[in-house]
Amino acid sequence: MGFLFSSPFIMTGQGLTWFTVAFLIAAFSENNKNTQLGRIGGIVAIITIISSFIGSYVSDKFRRDIMIVIGTVIGVIGFYLLTLSNNVNDILFAQSIISLSWGLMGPAQNALIADSTKREERNSIYAWMFVVSNIFMAIGNLIGYFLYKSMHSKLDVNLLKTAIKISFYVEVIGAIILLLMIRDKYALPKNQDNIIGEENEKNALGFTKMGLYTVTMMLFSSMLISFGAGFSIPFMQYFFVDIYGISLSNLSLLFAIMIAFTGLLGMWVANLGTKYGRIKMIVSSQMVSVILLYMLATYPPLYLAIIALLTRNAAMNAVGPLVQALLMDHTPRDKRSMVNFINSLSWTLLNGIGQFFGGILIDKYGYWIGFIITATFYLLANILIATIKES
Repeated sequence: MGFLFSSPFIMTGQGLTWFTVAFLIAAFSENNKNTQLGRIGGIVAIITIISSFIGSYVSDKFRRDIMIVIGTVIGVIGFYLLTLSNNVNDILFAQSIISLSWGLMGPAQNALIADSTKREERNSIYAWMFVVSNIFMAIGNLIGYFLYKSMHSKLDVNLLKTAIKISFYVEVIGAIILLLMIRDKYALPKNQDNIIGEENEKNALGFTKMGLYTVTMMLFSSMLISFGAGFSIPFMQYFFVDIYGISLSNLSLLFAIMIAFTGLLGMWVANLGTKYGRIKMIVSSQMVSVILLYMLATYPPLYLAIIALLTRNAAMNAVGPLVQALLMDHTPRDKRSMVNFINSLSWTLLNGIGQFFGGILIDKYGYWIGFIITATFYLLANILIATIKES
């Protein structure tokens, strides 16, 4: 319940922040904003991985809520430092503290959600959480639309910092709610928390044969996706400004629509996954994203680029609840934080490495090369997922 009531505030703040920070970096940079954004992404990824290892170990051995509390407090401190940023290095330091926060609490948070839900309900629970998160992230971007209407060609640093301060106050409210409500006591008893194939023979780690293969392939595919995504996705907002000349306010509105559409589609995809099979839905949805990324590499007319952005993001990310539920359904309870840590490792370290090199390549060759690399890695990941037997 703590996640449900705190999420509207936290995700609204994040929706406004992630967009604003990218353009604050651009305002503090000269002609190398992609390289600077990539550098920050690469450094904070390493910090997140180290803290995720600590957070996953402690939460599996002791209490998950302890790591969530510690991570939340550190996150508030990091966010406050972000409001004081006056250059790229200030942003890097603040983002490093925030990444430390997520690293400590992320694996514990994901594991506690899984611990608190029955297997047959996870598709629906993760889907609803996905919808709520995306709707309120969209609201955060919509706030940006109204804030930035007065901003035209030149980036207004003071206005960008005002947006970050608004985000900070909103997220603090969410953090307080989370701290008051988060408890390990809401986890299900172990005898009510079974994995798929519970009755089958398990290995020394507690996995069934099918479960181990499923988790392994999903984690390997996640590594390919996260590494590939780093080459283009973090720079998508720059792409629309540099190639199509969209104003920051209109871009905020576009991304608000994109995020809301993705959230609503997530619930529909989850229902289809339950009806027709999760693997089929994951593979088919992600193939749509692959095709559209290759199309974006051609710099199509603006209306086609907007359609591709909305559809690609929704197709790729709407399967998130299915992926998370599939992982947790096949993972023994006492290994969930560690599996979430490994998944987090791929999404932070490899994404950060991809982002680091992606920024350099884009500044040197153009956005097209990032899209080509991302699409190719997505395609390879999809091939791995397609080998998993439906359960």
